[in-house]
Amino acid sequence: MKQSGAGSLLPLAAACALLLSATPPANAFTLHSAVSLNARAIEFFAGHVVLDAQGGAAIDDGVLHVSADRIVLDLRANRYVGVGHVTLSGSPAAEGAALGVDVLTHRAVLISVGPHAATQVVEGKQLRAAAAGDAGSEPLALPDLEGELPYAVATSAVAHAGADVRLRNAHVVVPGGRSVYLPSYVYTFSSDTGYVVNNAYGGGEDVPLYVGSTRDSIQGLHFFYNAQTKVGVGFDDHIVDGNKAYVLISLSPLNGPSKALNFTWQEHINSHASQSFAASAQTGSSVFSRYDVNDQVHRSFFELSAYQTNGANAQQISWQSLYEPLGSRGLPADVYFNLRSEFGLDHAANPGNFYPFSFSGATATTVAHTALEAQAYTKPFTIGESTLNLTADLRRSNDSLPHDRLIQTYGVQLTRRWNQRITTQFLDGETSVHDDFRAADVGASTHTSTQSLGVTYAHGDPFALYVSATHNAAWEVGPTSLVVTPWSLYANARFRVNRSLSLGLSRSYYFGFEGQRFSSFGVQIFP
Repeated sequence: MKQSGAGSLLPLAAACALLLSATPPANAFTLHSAVSLNARAIEFFAGHVVLDAQGGAAIDDGVLHVSADRIVLDLRANRYVGVGHVTLSGSPAAEGAALGVDVLTHRAVLISVGPHAATQVVEGKQLRAAAAGDAGSEPLALPDLEGELPYAVATSAVAHAGADVRLRNAHVVVPGGRSVYLPSYVYTFSSDTGYVVNNAYGGGEDVPLYVGSTRDSIQGLHFFYNAQTKVGVGFDDHIVDGNKAYVLISLSPLNGPSKALNFTWQEHINSHASQSFAASAQTGSSVFSRYDVNDQVHRSFFELSAYQTNGANAQQISWQSLYEPLGSRGLPADVYFNLRSEFGLDHAANPGNFYPFSFSGATATTVAHTALEAQAYTKPFTIGESTLNLTADLRRSNDSLPHDRLIQTYGVQLTRRWNQRITTQFLDGETSVHDDFRAADVGASTHTSTQSLGVTYAHGDPFALYVSATHNAAWEVGPTSLVVTPWSLYANARFRVNRSLSLGLSRSYYFGFEGQRFSSFGVQIFP
């Protein structure tokens, strides 16, 4: 039954309470060193992650307070250089012509010229004359920008070492060489997963714009387009503990009739164990949540998972080996395999009707299952100028309905590199599923087949193009019915607009299948 009014928001309220109780304390997260920079003009070079502040420049790294005619902050090297009328205020207080500072250690080299030329070292609040070797090899070296043009120009910036840069009063370059004014703009350069992934879903093109950041988090808006909401706006928050853990919270869209609140928590417990929790609530729907934990033990790992939604829940434990060679020499040494076993329980308060059963009290609401699975893949085989990869997956499961299922999946990948710029790839995937419902003495079988041919043209940084054609087919024996898209084309182009900006565009074509021809555009923006 469709819910309306305040009742439709109850799942969202329940999810909010769940999210607030599950969020780890802020002091549990890694805090990146913060550096504040102000000037009449600050140029940001995204390709080298460099800030160049000129005209009354001032920087505060949490320990040293420095002003100079020009300050260059290199966030890859975690150091900055001040040039011209350099002044250190506070403790210690000093003046000089040039200054080089390590952001992480706050150790600095101050150089004075003129009649009282000297080289001094700043360590914390101590200022002393430099001894032999104190200055290092190049304390005042500026980064080589290799002709890169600025990606944005701002009047102030806050950088978090190893994570992000937040620009204020920023003019950001967009395709066509024009600039757009943004009161706040955040650029992330961390490789930590929590800064890269997001759980804001708009169901169409997604253009993220991050506008806020702290020493352990970033906040952003997501602009997207879909058939229901048209132009939508979502919000998300990333709280990141380096490469150890992260929390994602999003509400999307902020406008429109349907809203989704999502929560994701991922943590590496130690070197061999990790856990994750996810919860989601949509307007008019129940809360869905899932928890997973896995632990690696002697070339294998255990995984425990559980989920619940709309009166149904399931728990499962599995044991899977790591991939091992099939033999020690010859062809078996080029084949790798693993084995997996699992046991699970699925419970539904009202399972309803599903083939070949009708809900009449005789159908179990709690179903136990066991499964065995074997997976294998080969090392690339060289065939002339091409390479061949093979994969296989065989899974057999039994449950207490009783119901037996056999799934077989096979894959072939043939790749050829014609020259330094052109590569072709052919893929073939075959999947067969056989179901046997012994209590009802009926069975069903399905087979799906997919072939894809793709061509990649890569002309270095300026331009890249990928085009593919895909064919799908399906067969079934029994009452089941499969619908697949017979033919489709896909293209993805990436090109550099200028030295500071690249644009990626993608789109699919479905040849009028079920009235659908072109998909919506996919858009990506790169520095």
